Amino acid sequence: MPKTIRQIADEIGVSKQAVAKRMKKEPLATSLIPFVTTTANGKQISDEGVALICTDFTANRQPTVTDNIPPTSANQVADILQEQLSFMQGQLTAKDEQLAEKDKQIADLTATVKAQAQSINADRHTQLAGVIQPQLDGSTGCEALADERETEKPQFIKSSSEETLEKPKKRGLFGIFGKKSIEKT
Repeated sequence: MPKTIRQIADEIGVSKQAVAKRMKKEPLATSLIPFVTTTANGKQISDEGVALICTDFTANRQPTVTDNIPPTSANQVADILQEQLSFMQGQLTAKDEQLAEKDKQIADLTATVKAQAQSINADRHTQLAGVIQPQLDGSTGCEALADERETEKPQFIKSSSEETLEKPKKRGLFGIFGKKSIEKT
């Protein structure tokens, strides 16, 4: 009874493409010519042609990885798996110890960085105190600041009809640290 390429592939245990490719290669292609007929449903191969294809596949079969593995008993497999499990547990223990060491190093470095930051902050505060204290004790910087504050006091201007209070204009940071000119009216 004739078979299709798909039926032959299923019988051998390979793909349809593998059977079709093998049928096109020589010397099988030439020897299959009398056994292959083309119908509306595709190519039909007679029993003799199927036998040739099967023989070609078994003769030219490539060894697989599983062919090289010797048969083992269940106990041998269990022993192998137990050895692998023990090895992996040893690796896991070593990794846990390494992580604990890294955590300790991180904690030590964090403490060192924190101490350095505090030392730098203390140095800055000391440095700023050395700059600000002379100004507060009466040096030129403090006197200029005091002069500006005195000129910003409200002044009474007498007008012909009544006394009014005139406030100086707001000048922001420049009024304190920069500009010294004040509008006089």
